[in-house]
Amino acid sequence: MKIKTIEANNKKRWIARLTGCSALLFVLAAPALAHHARTEYDLSKTISLKATVTRVDWSNPHAFIYFDVTDANGNAQNWSAITGGPSRLQRTGWTSQTVRPGDAITITGNPQKSGGHQIWLTSLVLPNGRELNMHR
Repeated sequence: MKIKTIEANNKKRWIARLTGCSALLFVLAAPALAHHARTEYDLSKTISLKATVTRVDWSNPHAFIYFDVTDANGNAQNWSAITGGPSRLQRTGWTSQTVRPGDAITITGNPQKSGGHQIWLTSLVLPNGRELNMHR
């Protein structure tokens, strides 16, 4: 009878440890899943903008392209495009020197739902006419 009690206690401890580890893994993984959500962007809409690059941040976890767009009144609006990380960009043909400040580009992506001046990049046409896509 004493052996059965010890076995039952060991089984309860094992289940408690397994439950605790599972909960810990879920809590640790949740931010990673949330980080990669694109809920901030309207994926049903795509816009293309003629722009001039002002800055490029080639960094993890996402690279950013900053650019100016001239509005109907001739005023420059500051925009940015979020991209994949450098390793993803390299797999689709980009380098850290592909887009440079001063480049006249046509940039396409999904706009923010809030109407902000940021897009989730889908493609970019360089000054030489070469088109680069985020997704092959």
